[in-house]
Amino acid sequence: MYAEERKQKILELIQLSGSMSTSELAKSVGASRITLRKDLAILESMGLVKRTHGGAMSKSLESRMELSFSEKTNFNLEEKVRIARRASEMIQVGDSIILDAGTTTLQIAKHIKDKIDINVLTNSVYNLLELAESPGIEVSLTGGGLRKISRSLIGPLAISSLNSIRAGKLFLGATGVSIEKGLTSPNMIEAQTKSAMIRAADTVILVVDHSKFEKTALGKFGEIEEVQILITDEKAPSEVIERIKQKGIEVIQV
Repeated sequence: MYAEERKQKILELIQLSGSMSTSELAKSVGASRITLRKDLAILESMGLVKRTHGGAMSKSLESRMELSFSEKTNFNLEEKVRIARRASEMIQVGDSIILDAGTTTLQIAKHIKDKIDINVLTNSVYNLLELAESPGIEVSLTGGGLRKISRSLIGPLAISSLNSIRAGKLFLGATGVSIEKGLTSPNMIEAQTKSAMIRAADTVILVVDHSKFEKTALGKFGEIEEVQILITDEKAPSEVIERIKQKGIEVIQV
């Protein structure tokens, strides 16, 4: 098991149980106690767990098990719809785009159903189903392993698919957006897939509502400097938005 995969597994085990001893975790992931303590120190420094005497316990909203897709869909829905509407205006006849998996990008899929001569590559089962009956859109799946909680396709097959294409625009979601700590996702393999999306696109358009700023999840997939356009809502923290603009990134607030 690779180091990042091991940390992901440790985090999931702690989230499921609430707390676990060092010996239990070491046995579960097949690592020594010394290695396990180092992993816990890293996870604690990221604010994801709280070390205790002889083990660790879950800590904070970011360390909880993720909300279901349907729960996240209804969270800040009005903002997501406005963001998606503005993002859809950037998609023109003849465009080839990558549409990331997520609740905001699903709203983009809903807003482009009537467009014509658009090629969409996505790793989202939900996006595929949304666009399946759109006569003017050619939609393809990346392939990959199914991450059930988000119905997204991730991993080596998805990454291989993304490595073989070039798209004009990527509409990208994130769980956490931090100027210092970058763009993050709760799952390491999903983060690796998002990194491949960034490499495959000429223009990276980050679509996130205000709740994502200054948050950090386990898997880092990029730096804020890799984004060319940020679309967010008016509730996004003004001081953070100003710092992002200073990096030459176009910011659109709706």
